[in-house]
Amino acid sequence: MWEILESQEAISINSSEFQKLSRQRRFINGANDSMAYDDYTVVIVIFINKHSVKRFMPVAIFASLLVTIVFEMAYVFEWWIVHENIVPWGHITSFPLTYGVFIVGTIWIFHFTFSKSFLIYFFANVIIDALYAFIGLRFLLSLEIYELKNMGAFGIFIIMIMLAVIIYMYQKWQDKMMKQD
Repeated sequence: MWEILESQEAISINSSEFQKLSRQRRFINGANDSMAYDDYTVVIVIFINKHSVKRFMPVAIFASLLVTIVFEMAYVFEWWIVHENIVPWGHITSFPLTYGVFIVGTIWIFHFTFSKSFLIYFFANVIIDALYAFIGLRFLLSLEIYELKNMGAFGIFIIMIMLAVIIYMYQKWQDKMMKQD
């Protein structure tokens, strides 16, 4: 009887350890994929002209700061939990997303839409933010990188749209200040 019980406990421990190792393996593979993804974002920036990078880099950095603040709020209010980290200090903010893809994506969106009109900028953001909130996020959740707790995909979508409006106003203000100089 004890042998069976001990073997069942061993199986359950091994199963738990297996799940942990499996998640770590996915994290390591994900980290490598994510780092490669950041390498692609660097290559993508090369295709934007130098003037646009200089003009829109401040708003991209400001946007990343705002996203970092949102991640801090999400940590405190338990909107979501980041399970997998690439860097040891990244248990609150997703570094590859915030300081990689997001910066480059912000520069690209501003490059193609800012000089046209607010509506074009806004609708481009609605489309991209909806793709992330309702499709991309589902993929990240399936990989167990994130876990949504007190906020759903629609809440994340609304936050992203609010950030898009804030950074648009920031860029308008910055352009106005640069013209005065």
